[in-house]
Amino acid sequence: MYIESLEISNYKSFNKPQLLQLSRGINIVIGKNNVGKTTFLDALTFFVNNPHKGSIKANSSHLRASTIRATLGFTKDEIEGYIIDQCNGDFYLDTEVSYPFYFQRDSQRPENWDVTDFTHSNESYTNHPGPYSFEEKIKFFFTKELFSLSLNTNGEKKQFKLNELHKSFVDETIRECYQFRISENSLSFIGTQNNVSDTFVKLADSLIKSLVYKFEVYRTVGSSSPITGNNILSSDCSNLPSVLLFFQADSPGFNAYKEAVKEIFPEISDIIVHPNDSNFAQIGIWNQGPIKNRTDLAIPLKDCGTGIGQVLAILYLVISSTSPQVIIIDEPNSFLHPSASRKLINIFKRYPQHQYIISTHSPEIIASNPDNLILLTLEEGETRVKVLETKQKQDIQYAMQEIGLKLSDVYGYDKILWVEGPTEQVCFPKIISKLYPGLAINIAVEHVRNTGNFEKQYLETTIKLYQKLSGGDSYLIPPAIAYIFDKEGKKQQDIDDLARIGKKASKTKDVDIVHFIKPRLYENFILDNDAIAFSLNEYSSHYGLGENYSPEKINTWVESNKSNLKYWDKGKQDQADSAEWKENIHAAKLLEDLFGEFTDHKVSYQKTVDSVKLTEYLLENKPEAFDSLKQLLDKFLLK
Repeated sequence: MYIESLEISNYKSFNKPQLLQLSRGINIVIGKNNVGKTTFLDALTFFVNNPHKGSIKANSSHLRASTIRATLGFTKDEIEGYIIDQCNGDFYLDTEVSYPFYFQRDSQRPENWDVTDFTHSNESYTNHPGPYSFEEKIKFFFTKELFSLSLNTNGEKKQFKLNELHKSFVDETIRECYQFRISENSLSFIGTQNNVSDTFVKLADSLIKSLVYKFEVYRTVGSSSPITGNNILSSDCSNLPSVLLFFQADSPGFNAYKEAVKEIFPEISDIIVHPNDSNFAQIGIWNQGPIKNRTDLAIPLKDCGTGIGQVLAILYLVISSTSPQVIIIDEPNSFLHPSASRKLINIFKRYPQHQYIISTHSPEIIASNPDNLILLTLEEGETRVKVLETKQKQDIQYAMQEIGLKLSDVYGYDKILWVEGPTEQVCFPKIISKLYPGLAINIAVEHVRNTGNFEKQYLETTIKLYQKLSGGDSYLIPPAIAYIFDKEGKKQQDIDDLARIGKKASKTKDVDIVHFIKPRLYENFILDNDAIAFSLNEYSSHYGLGENYSPEKINTWVESNKSNLKYWDKGKQDQADSAEWKENIHAAKLLEDLFGEFTDHKVSYQKTVDSVKLTEYLLENKPEAFDSLKQLLDKFLLK
């Protein structure tokens, strides 16, 4: 069984009907907290009634019942198996809702007429001239491999329609039905029966209960359970030890099961399931090789992490089930490490007969290339559903590869601030946190991977690539709030041109999105005597240099070296004597030389280490050093 489509209305945070197509493979449901992910998964079990509070009328206390409509796919084996095993081969079709019943194309039914030996046939009726008799429809129906069933729930009431045989919905009402019998690969019409209900109502209800399995985050899997002859995992997983005990008899299956568990948890060397004296089955875990006849030394499952019990139950269902299951998992990242989550998804892909529907916040799971990606958002108190199309996923993957971005870097943030390099990527979050303590939006700071792509001749194409990746309909990557770069000796005309091109290429053409800091480089912000002295003294203490560096010593060295031509663009060295020299000098080169000379080259200046230390010192002691940067950040952080 699998779920083809789903429409939820008036259930918890879902109000207006929204039709959603599901994939037969892996469906990932994403969204922020409290947008309705768990509600969505609950609706997939089809046994719900908790109306959306917006459905209440102002002058009434009456709430409309929750409604769920779905289309389900079943296999021939599932339908025939139920009819034979649960109904002794007999099934009933409601005479009122079945397609018109007539027996021959151009003749009436003979008196005492009986139809026998409706053997299965692979012959297609699509090429035969119509109309077809009802028994031909029945015969053709049982040659198909997949069947479509529509489900309509209204509160506690459920209706079903087997789309190949029913012209409208049928419920459990007792009425007149046609009776058929399946036996030894043949189908016979028995006649009509009163005071019975349509078989496919109970069939669908039973198959949904047995083939749709929802794993709860809070569920605890016990390490022991009474031994029964049942190999069906209960909805609360309480009988897992018992079903595993019997599963051991299937050596190839159980060995595949253990290997899958060890793939996710490499520290597990073996799993044992054994009966005890009280007729209970017990699960034990070996983290080292098992010791013969000493099952008592195995670690009981109850003493292992929650994730192990959950995975044991999930994989039992995946590997042991002979019928396709609908497996629903709520937040596997809450009980699994990211690497274990990835491995679990990879195992699911090896068992494609099942349908998987998983809610998650995990970038690792989202980036696992699922068949369907569903985004839930909350708008005006109602859950909205959006599906990421295949082409959209491909475009995002291409763009991410082009710029070297990982989903785990940015997923879950509200906005992205793109900056010059790795140093800024580390320092800007510290600056934003210190200078904007009450900031409402959650910002990811990422450095662009190739600043050359942001030169004038490439900028428009590059901005469009970045914009295609983020925001809009992609859902996964938050929109860019700005791009901030070093001035790096650019002329003002070039800066203006780049800002104009960036505005033209962006989705918000009326907003400046490309910005440049006021000084030449980020290091110019942190070129401060007190901060440098503090950092060098830390190195002196750590490496036993025996030196005490004062801000005055630092200042003397800087004043005597700042006119060196290598710190200035050609023809600009006269700026060394100007009041703005600190903004225009090549501060990164100056700091490299300063750190080397003061420590006899025992310490080299590392941007992603030392720039961070200097930033932290200034934020704590001289936050005004970043005043011009704050003025720039105010333009888009305070909107």
